[in-house]
Amino acid sequence: MSIEIEISDTVGFKVKGSYNNSKGQPVAFDFQLECERLEQDDLQAAINDQGNTLLIDFMLGINKGWTGVKDKEGKQVPYSEEAFRKLCRIPGMARTAFQAYLGEVGVKEKN
Repeated sequence: MSIEIEISDTVGFKVKGSYNNSKGQPVAFDFQLECERLEQDDLQAAINDQGNTLLIDFMLGINKGWTGVKDKEGKQVPYSEEAFRKLCRIPGMARTAFQAYLGEVGVKEKN
């Protein structure tokens, strides 16, 4: 099977995790992000610059949209910078989204 020399400049991926509710029980979540697909050199530069750039700011720079994020009433929340920042007030959320991006932005070895 061949590969095209250029692939889509965006990548969609699922962000999955869990948090503990007020009773200490894990609550699983997942939502979909669509982000700009950085090329290898740009991605490496961003990773090397992590000490100077907050993960939330990095993710805001590449995010194009999302699905599966809801408010307390169960209504879909439209993507915006303000909404993403609000979601990232949950400790670990920006890191979880960043790690998911790193895992999905490039190619993977197939066994």
